Amino acid sequence: MKTKKEININNKIFDIVGTFIKKNPPITILENIAINGNKIMATNLDTGIIYETNKEIGKIALDAKLLKGKTIDDIKIIDKNNHIAQIGNLTIKGDLLENFPIIPDVKQSPQLTVSSDDLINGLNKSIYAIEKGDHSNHAELRGIFIKNENNQLLIVASDTFRLSQIHLPANIFQDFEAIIPEDAAKQLLKTLKSVKPDKVSIAIDQERNVKFVFDNFTIFTIAIEGKFPNYKQVFPKKEKYQFEVNRKELLSALNQVPDKINEITIDLDSKNKQIILTSNSNDEIAFKCSVPVIPQTPIDINPNEKDIYLIMPIRNEKSMRENVIILNKNFLKDCLKNTNSDTIQFSFTDQNTPIVLTEE
Repeated sequence: MKTKKEININNKIFDIVGTFIKKNPPITILENIAINGNKIMATNLDTGIIYETNKEIGKIALDAKLLKGKTIDDIKIIDKNNHIAQIGNLTIKGDLLENFPIIPDVKQSPQLTVSSDDLINGLNKSIYAIEKGDHSNHAELRGIFIKNENNQLLIVASDTFRLSQIHLPANIFQDFEAIIPEDAAKQLLKTLKSVKPDKVSIAIDQERNVKFVFDNFTIFTIAIEGKFPNYKQVFPKKEKYQFEVNRKELLSALNQVPDKINEITIDLDSKNKQIILTSNSNDEIAFKCSVPVIPQTPIDINPNEKDIYLIMPIRNEKSMRENVIILNKNFLKDCLKNTNSDTIQFSFTDQNTPIVLTEE
């Protein structure tokens, strides 16, 4: 007997699998969802997904658009020799399964398992910091870096202007490291949120093939070739100024800044226990507000122990003043939106040193 969760997944399986199909793929067969016995598959050549159901359906490749909103029980192959299927009230001729690209298997046993909730949390906190752009000179930064660090799953992303480092509890069986492409990380996150599994196992083979397995799903991708930069050398050992701020209050203040303004000046007023946020755009639109903070004595920063977010400050004459730092408004907002702590510890020194944000 199917569980309520299995019934729910079967009712939306083609919608879940269909998200792996890109618009205007290089070959038309990639517009299809493939069905091979009890397996339902889709791929964009970079990332693929397989779902194993408990029902034998047949062998055919069908247009994903026609399967949108359909359930497994809506699909019947009525002529195997001519690849004709019935989808609800619609009868169509499908494509040969042999024309569908082979999704590579990963023979490697899993190096780790991790809670789905923890992995969703880690991906949410890191994907925003991935370097954007197909023509980037830093291919190794166009994904999230994962590895075993101190028997935890380390997740890192950076575009050289900001960085997110997250540690997640995990069951580690072997050492591993890989750079997961941005699209694959986003597809994994979207699928995990939709399926809501308990655990995810991750396996990485020597050819850089990676698979994520949960419930009856397997997601495949190919890790980015190259070595992730030694980012920890940019971590400051200790900052000059430090304060604690309510995350929602600071985010609310930043949301009031006009869209035309990209840079925000943060002036720490320790005497009055506040920060002053100011900014001016080229067309003389000005913004100013204050947010209460708790000034603190700076402590040593150990990047091996904490989840840390770095943002590089903007250099100009204003940032030469004591107690003042200038940041990209949207970079700071991205960080605050993707963390879930009530308070943030904010540390900085000057325009030449990255600011450090940690969750409290």
